[in-house]
Parts: sequence; structure tokens; C-alpha cells
Amino acid sequence: TGIDGNAEFEAEDWTGHILFCATGTDTECGDPTQIDNLPVADDGDVIDREPIFFDPTVVIDDIGRRHVILVNGNRRNLSDPEQSGKLYNFVDPFVPAFLGGGSSSGATTIIAGTKFNSTNTIEIVPDTNNPGFFTTSTSAGFDPNGEFAVIFPDNVGTINGEKGIGTPIVIQRVMVFTTFAPLSSDTNNPCASDLGEGRVFSLDFLSGEPALGRSPGARKLLKDKGVSESEIDSIVGLTAAKGVPAPAQLTFGSRGSVLVTIAFSGGPGDTGGTLPGGTFLVWELPPFATRTQTLYWEEIL
Repeated sequence: TGIDGNAEFEAEDWTGHILFCATGTDTECGDPTQIDNLPVADDGDVIDREPIFFDPTVVIDDIGRRHVILVNGNRRNLSDPEQSGKLYNFVDPFVPAFLGGGSSSGATTIIAGTKFNSTNTIEIVPDTNNPGFFTTSTSAGFDPNGEFAVIFPDNVGTINGEKGIGTPIVIQRVMVFTTFAPLSSDTNNPCASDLGEGRVFSLDFLSGEPALGRSPGARKLLKDKGVSESEIDSIVGLTAAKGVPAPAQLTFGSRGSVLVTIAFSGGPGDTGGTLPGGTFLVWELPPFATRTQTLYWEEIL
């Protein structure tokens, strides 16, 4: 029957809800036909638009649920402080007909992106004890059901344009994602002296709890930067370098080792700054279990 005022739709063999509306309205998912009525900035851009530029990650958890994890934010206008992004971790309960005994089920129970409340919204905030690093807000309620939204540091309280970059990565429950925070005083000038900051974050994809310290490479980095052993497990991310991060890439080594690599563009004004410019980050993630063999012999008489 097509899209109606409640942003629901029907098809011949199944029904469902729209998962996410990129129009950025505060109402329930919004009406995609009303994009011309959204608030606009002086330059005519729609405020708070959060389009999805990067593929989502789909992960199966220990009990067979499908998690759809994505970041958003206007990639075409990175420096706009009025267009921000978030990370969303949805649980998709849809069961195809051939697995559900002949009829599909669960498609209409998925949570809408605008319905996350304080019990499953996680705010990432600066760590007062460790400058340059981040932790989660003490008010964050970690959802045991594994559904949550994450608000990036510069967008907590007031929107300042921090956006997700690339497809999130999940290894051994550790989720890694990157963001870009524009810091230029002239936010509409791509040649401004302060290009902005690239950041890396890591959460447990089931609970939303900080997980940066679970990665051997990141744990070593935290220690080298002076983070105490007692505080490492509360760290969720860090400002890694100037510039826009490239999407994170995985490299698989021997004996179950997994490396993540992230490049940062750098830019003018980096010389002599507190952060490096063009940077290539490489660190080890939690390893997969190594393969084992059971050998035996049998005597035949």
C-alpha cells in the first residue's frame, strides 16, 4: 500500500517498519514526503540531516539474533556543524519464511531509530582524568538486549557536527568505528587552517560497554599514553590524529591474529600541533580461537 503517515509499509508476502529516516525529524521516523518542511540553515541545507553513506555491519550474536550496526552523518559536507551523526545498533528479529515454519515473523517489531531512550542511549564524553581519551557517560544505561544508539562526543548536549566515517567492524564482540569532528572556526571553508579531528572508538556490540582495552594493540597504546591500569577498561576511544579517517580495514594474520588499520588524512596547520597530521594507525584486535586437532590411534587385532 506504500508509505503512509506512520511510516509503515506492506507488501504481498510480508510487512514491516522503516528502520531509519534520514530526514532528521524528531517525530516518530517522520514522514519522508515532508522533507521540504524541515528546518534549514542560512545556506539552505537541511539541519540535522543524517543520511547513511556507508554500508551497515550485520553480526549474528551468540543466541542467533541479527544485529544491524551503522553510522550516519552527511559525508558530503563534513565541516557543517549542524549536520551530525550517530551509531545505531538494531536487533533484527525478522525470521524468513523457510526458517519460521512457512510464515515470516518479527518484521514489525524492530525498534525505530528515533525511539531510543535514556536506557539504551550511550553518550561518549571526554575522560576528565585522561585528556584526549573518552569514556561513556555515567548516566548511560547499557541494554542487555543489545539495542542501543551512541551519541558522539561533540554532539552530546549540543550538536557540533561529529559524523561517523566508514563501516563499523566487529571482532570477538569488540566493535570498532571512526568519526570525524570538525573544529574549524570557519566551518564552511574546506581550506581552513584547522581541519578537524579523527577519532576511534570501541564498544562491546552486545552491551554497549567500553571495549577499547580488550584489543591488545589499543591496550598497549593506552599504557604508553599514561592511562593507568585501573582506568583502561573505562576508556571507549581517543582522538587519534588530525584529519578525516579512512574507513577501518581488517587484516588477518597467522594464529588467529587480527589487525585493524586506519589512515587519517592530516591537513594544513598540523606542524607543531598536539596531534599528528597524516597518520596510519595499526593495532591488534582480540584474536580468534586457534584451530585445534585431536589425534588418536586405534590398535586393530
